[in-house]
Amino acid sequence: MEPDTRYTVIGAVVLALTAAAVIGFLWLSSAGRDSDFRFYVVFFEHQSLDGLQVGAPVNMRGIAVGRVESYEIEPDNINRVKVLLRVARETPVRQNTKASVSRNFVTGIARIKLDTGSPPGPELTKVAHGERYPVIPEGQSGIDQITDSATRLATSAEGALGKV
Repeated sequence: MEPDTRYTVIGAVVLALTAAAVIGFLWLSSAGRDSDFRFYVVFFEHQSLDGLQVGAPVNMRGIAVGRVESYEIEPDNINRVKVLLRVARETPVRQNTKASVSRNFVTGIARIKLDTGSPPGPELTKVAHGERYPVIPEGQSGIDQITDSATRLATSAEGALGKV
C-alpha cells in the first residue's frame, strides 16, 4: 500500500509543477510584448517607401518611439502598402496623428514620422472593421510638400511666360 501512495504523491507534484510552469509561461508571454507596446497600421498609397526596412525607427517630434514591425503590399491594391508599427505604450497617438515617410538624404534610409496636429484629439483606440489594430492615416512628407510647391510654381511660371 505504501508504494502506491508514494507514486500518487509524486504524480500529483509533477502535475502541479507542470501546471504552474504552463500558467507562468502564459502570464509572462502576455505581460511582455503587449504591455510595453501598442500596435498600429498605416496604409501608404501616395508616398514611396524606398529605403524603409523592418526595424526602421518610428519617430514623433524627433524622438524614437517605436519601430517598423512588418510591411506588405496589399494583394487587392498593389499601389497600397500596409505597414505595421510597434510604438511605446506611453506615446500619445491621437485620432489626428498622421504618419509620413522621411529619409536621411545621405544614406537614403527611411523612417516613419508621426505628426499630431494642434490641438491634439482624443487617443486613437478605434479599430476599423476587418483590421486587428487601429489605423493611423497617411500624411504628407516634407519632400512631397516641396515637390508639390515646386510643381505649382513651375505651372504658374509657364502660364505667365505664355501670357508674355
